[in-house]
Amino acid sequence: MATIADPQMKAIKSIIQVCRQWPFFGHVVQQLEKKWVTGEHKIKTAAVGRMPGEKFIKLWYNLDFVKGLYEGVPSEKGDNYTLGVSLHEVLHICSGHLSLEFDDRLRGNIACDCAVNSHIEEKLRFPKGVFAKQYGFEEGKSALWYYNHLKDNEKYQKQCKDGAFGAGGEFEFVGDSHQLWDELKGDVLAQ
Repeated sequence: MATIADPQMKAIKSIIQVCRQWPFFGHVVQQLEKKWVTGEHKIKTAAVGRMPGEKFIKLWYNLDFVKGLYEGVPSEKGDNYTLGVSLHEVLHICSGHLSLEFDDRLRGNIACDCAVNSHIEEKLRFPKGVFAKQYGFEEGKSALWYYNHLKDNEKYQKQCKDGAFGAGGEFEFVGDSHQLWDELKGDVLAQ
C-alpha cells in the first residue's frame, strides 16, 4: 500500500496528465493559479473558485486530502484518484457549475457532483464521491436534471435525514469544494 512523501507533486502530476489526455480541459486548468493548503483550512479536499476579495478563479488542493487518496491503496490507484479529483474540478468549470444557483444548496451540490462524476471513468473515481448510479440515475445528465430528480429520490432523502452529508457523515466532503462559488454569483466576467 502506498504512502507518499510529496502530495503536491502528485497533484501537479495529475494536472499534467489532464493536459496530456484532455487538451481542452488542460487548457482550462493551465489558466488557473494553483493554491496549496493543509490542515484545518476551509478547503478540506480540492476546489475551484474564488475567495472573498480575490479577482481570479483558482484551483485549490488540500495536501492532507491528496495524501489521504493514497492511504490503504496501491500507488497506481492513488494516482488514479488524484487524476479523477483534478478532472472533477475542471469539469465543474467547463460545465458552468460555478455560476449556477439552486434554492436547495445541498441538493444542488449533489446534483453538480453527479453530473461531473458521470463523465469520469470508473477507475478514476474516488469511492467517497457522489455518483448518479448511487441514486438509481442514468449517467450523463445535467446538474439541473439531477437536481430536479433528487428532490423525490428516496435514497437521497434518507441520506439527508441520516446526516450523511455533514461532518463525520458518509459524504462529509460534499459541498466543501463548492463554497467558493458564492463569490462568483453575479460576476459576469467570471461567468
